[in-house]
Amino acid sequence: MKKLIISIIVFTCIITYTQDSEGTNTRVEEYMNLLKTYSQNIKATQEDFKGKLSPEILDTLSTRHIISLKVKERIDLLSDEETINIAKLKAEAYEEAPFELERLKTKNSYEIKKSHKEGKAANEIRIVSTESLLNQRIKKTLPNLMAKILDIPYIFKATILTSDLSVVALEGNGNFPDLFMTKITINAVVNEILKGEKKYQSGDGFEFYFYQSWNNSGQQLIEGETYLISLLARKDSKGNNILSLVFYSESKNAIFHIENDILQDVENYFGLGAHVNWDSFKSEFQSKYIIKSKL
Repeated sequence: MKKLIISIIVFTCIITYTQDSEGTNTRVEEYMNLLKTYSQNIKATQEDFKGKLSPEILDTLSTRHIISLKVKERIDLLSDEETINIAKLKAEAYEEAPFELERLKTKNSYEIKKSHKEGKAANEIRIVSTESLLNQRIKKTLPNLMAKILDIPYIFKATILTSDLSVVALEGNGNFPDLFMTKITINAVVNEILKGEKKYQSGDGFEFYFYQSWNNSGQQLIEGETYLISLLARKDSKGNNILSLVFYSESKNAIFHIENDILQDVENYFGLGAHVNWDSFKSEFQSKYIIKSKL
């Protein structure tokens, strides 16, 4: 599908694209090496799963499916302590250089796909598949929200400066009609940092986006107002580094407004109260949900 950008309303904004820190990304390198260790040189055949799966299911599985099952089997054997150490390493890697981490994972996926087409890498799976299996193991050990926050590199108390609203048109074809999506691009300033202090400091400006269809709360981010902002690292259609707003899917009140230093969490999604003093929220949030430093 081709993308057409139709500008509807444009406010003054400063366009900036965030970059990862320069120099060696030691945690990213360590995390990638760990993922590769679980993803490569896997020896497995259908014989390994006889008695564990029915013959009918086994007959439907490709070599790659068998390899994935073997990886899952290895990961499921991790102790809770080993799993927690991996979770801490993952959190540090995503905070250290999230864009570089995404680039490396995308590169790996491309290389593995290419190798599979050429009949190579039969004993290897993509590291994103391995990471997904690790995430399943982590969720069995850590509280759900703590596990979810591991790969969110930036969480701020931030004030909205400007907003740019546009429509992204995805051209359809004979099977699908044209699709129009409302995209919101926001410029904001960091007030305080819950996660992401290696990249940002108080007073820094940043830009992020989201599609209106992601926001089921009916609320909006209003210029001049302050919110709890959680961000993921992504690439735009031109390959530029961009940040996207996280909507916590379990919460209908996905936008958390901060007024007079009171955070509004009407559904008590974070379990810290519906109307919480910011300093108390920040302290308890970091203590309860942000995992740091390997054991």
